[in-house]
Amino acid sequence: MVIIPSSSDVSEGTIEPNILIFNNSNWQNPQTVTVSGINDDIDDDNQTITIFLDNKITANNFVELVTTDPKYIPPSSSYNGYYPYNPSVYDNGSYRIQLINVDDDNAGIEVSSLSDNYTTESGGTSFFTIRLTSEPLGAVQISVSSDNISEGVVTPSTPTFTASNWNINQTLTITGQDDTDEDGDIDYNIVFDSIVSSDTKYQSLALPDNISLFNKDDDSPNTPGYYITLPSNNTDENGITAYFNIRLRAPPLFDNVTLLISSSDTTEGRITSVSGATLHPITNLS
Repeated sequence: MVIIPSSSDVSEGTIEPNILIFNNSNWQNPQTVTVSGINDDIDDDNQTITIFLDNKITANNFVELVTTDPKYIPPSSSYNGYYPYNPSVYDNGSYRIQLINVDDDNAGIEVSSLSDNYTTESGGTSFFTIRLTSEPLGAVQISVSSDNISEGVVTPSTPTFTASNWNINQTLTITGQDDTDEDGDIDYNIVFDSIVSSDTKYQSLALPDNISLFNKDDDSPNTPGYYITLPSNNTDENGITAYFNIRLRAPPLFDNVTLLISSSDTTEGRITSVSGATLHPITNLS
């Protein structure tokens, strides 16, 4: 007699051996059939496998015939303690044994730590990597943005993963943005906005948490200030003039800034004009 084990889904479980032969000398010896679960990288939940044990009787050099011999029909009670694996169904000469291949994959997005927890207004960067935790059934596009693009921007903004690159880290770079405000170090966040995929496991996935960092201000130290250039030349008693430039280090946040400019010796030289501003003699300032 020949029994031929087979699997309903070889992508989830395989059989070893694929043929069992019983004869007059070994009929009373149990033969072991091993069912091996097949690993994949897809979050496809637990899968039911049906194992068929086809009862065959051999004749004419293993020409297979479905047996009708009552003694080979599965008993309704145990025989020497052996039962068909539960649950099983006898149908058209076959045992049907069902078992489950337990899934060990979970859809998710793995986000690394930041390389630095800050960027700088001079264009300093920080970066992090992302990858999927399981193979998707369709392309997965993740939208990422900054909640304050005047302080930092992230690129690329729509990294995409497929079945061929799902487990490969993609690097996202955050670049600090410059301004002329003396605004100090500003906190901002990188936000995961959306996930778009035909794979329902990823389409319905919860978004990762925001990534927090700050952009270092480079417009001034702790106190406001201004820049002054060197004089263009020396003056003389024949009326030769000289000039210099002055500007603030950063725009004022709350009010106008008044600078008091005077000569240490008005008998030798005095300020005669100011370009781009209003000149007020010191004696007239209240």
